[in-house]
Amino acid sequence: MMITTRSKGIDEAIKRKMRTVKVLKNWDELKKMGPQYSRDFPVQAYKTHEELCKMNLNVTWKDKRCFVIGGGPSLRGFDFSSLKGEHTIAVNRAFEYLSSTIIFFMDNETFYKELMSGQFGKKAKERFIGSKALKISLNIEGARYEYGVYSVPMSKDPQMTTDLKDGLFEGDNSGYAALNLAVCLGANPIYLLGFDMKSNGTGKQSWFHSGYRSVGKDYVYKKWIRYFEEAVPIIDSLGIKVINLNPDSALRCFEFGEFEKIKDSK
Repeated sequence: MMITTRSKGIDEAIKRKMRTVKVLKNWDELKKMGPQYSRDFPVQAYKTHEELCKMNLNVTWKDKRCFVIGGGPSLRGFDFSSLKGEHTIAVNRAFEYLSSTIIFFMDNETFYKELMSGQFGKKAKERFIGSKALKISLNIEGARYEYGVYSVPMSKDPQMTTDLKDGLFEGDNSGYAALNLAVCLGANPIYLLGFDMKSNGTGKQSWFHSGYRSVGKDYVYKKWIRYFEEAVPIIDSLGIKVINLNPDSALRCFEFGEFEKIKDSK
């Protein structure tokens, strides 16, 4: 029997719907386990979300290009000084390598607590505390952050949001959430650096830097890639162009580009 393109599209739509239902069901179950896994955190945990929205960052970033900097090994040897003067969102430990516009994270246990405990070194902690960058966290655990960190709640629906007032979707990884932030800010085009979505051949996750105590398996990348793929129609509907600056990346749902060809053009 010949399977038509239309039937394939219908099948994919059904699968996406089933995944959405499953995610929502899982979240409902997690809420029953305790407040640390809930969207219904005490108001104080998110008291800065409203303040952040009042900054009207979407006006500042509207139709301005920005670079979202992940942690993939393709950034080893990268000249981060070439990003000076650009709108930049440094994800997790990427902030240690440049003076970014925004420092973004969502991992309380494996990033913030490790950073504050000195796991990444004294200089990293001092750089974070003293940074003039806007510090933003997708606060998935209802943590209370210091040093001027603005907490953003999870979105009510498990998909990329288009307005910061609606929170952000975590997409199961910080890189996705940081891209969601850039989309909400209206940046265009959005360039991705270090979004490799694959290991260096060891079967485990890999970064251009070191220092994480917990190193997961590389099979997580396939799951993460699916979330990016499902966000493409939403991003396209906004007329925003996302360009992956690593042509060797396993994340292939966005247009590819080369940093050397665009770094001097604005």
